[in-house]
Amino acid sequence: MTSFSKIALGLVELDDEMEANLTKLNLAIAAKPITATLPPPTTADVEAIFAQNYSKAPQPEEISYFPPDFILQFRRKSDYGTILSYKFLTDNNHTFYLTPWTHDARSFTEQWLIPLTIEIHGIPPHMFNFNSPSTLLDPHCEIESYNMDKKAGICTVEAFSAGVHSIPQTGFISYPRRTGYGTTIHSFPVTLKTKLSTKPRKLPSDWLGPPYVEIHPDYDNPPSLKDHVDEIDPEVVKECNRAI
Repeated sequence: MTSFSKIALGLVELDDEMEANLTKLNLAIAAKPITATLPPPTTADVEAIFAQNYSKAPQPEEISYFPPDFILQFRRKSDYGTILSYKFLTDNNHTFYLTPWTHDARSFTEQWLIPLTIEIHGIPPHMFNFNSPSTLLDPHCEIESYNMDKKAGICTVEAFSAGVHSIPQTGFISYPRRTGYGTTIHSFPVTLKTKLSTKPRKLPSDWLGPPYVEIHPDYDNPPSLKDHVDEIDPEVVKECNRAI
């Protein structure tokens, strides 16, 4: 079977370890090579520059490669600030421009704000569960809800994305079968029909009810009994007095 994968799309949920790494990178510097030399610089070259030309300067805790840049990780903010103030690292062969690392460095960003309705046709009966639309759509949209209609053979998904153009029109949904000799991938072609959603959605303010002050009374200024004297039935007061 010919491979139908052209572009790999992966949506990774940030776990605790990744969040911790993002926090550490607040004290990271990107060293960008600006000299055209062959062969291109390596991590070992950057380490040698620090050891030979900047031995008395603060040393990075770790140096990693994010082609074509090198990421200099520091433990202390003072060390980070000192090296960043140099603006350049250089030796006889290489020169690097220094700039603060940012979490958006060289990434593509898009906002998933547009509500869509997506119909998925072609899911086989044994794969009619949430894993199927989730696996298929997670790289393209944020699924809000879904409905599996086995009789019609359609899975309808309500989602938010960058627009109708962001959802592929065709694809494959697959599952593996593992044996002692290897793995066989069973793939089923699916079609996706996407349109702007007309389903009403509640905004956070819609849950408060009208008016907000009725749900949250002002306890700093509680109502006085005098404010309601005219609304009290005298006969009810007499009955209460007799009961007391």
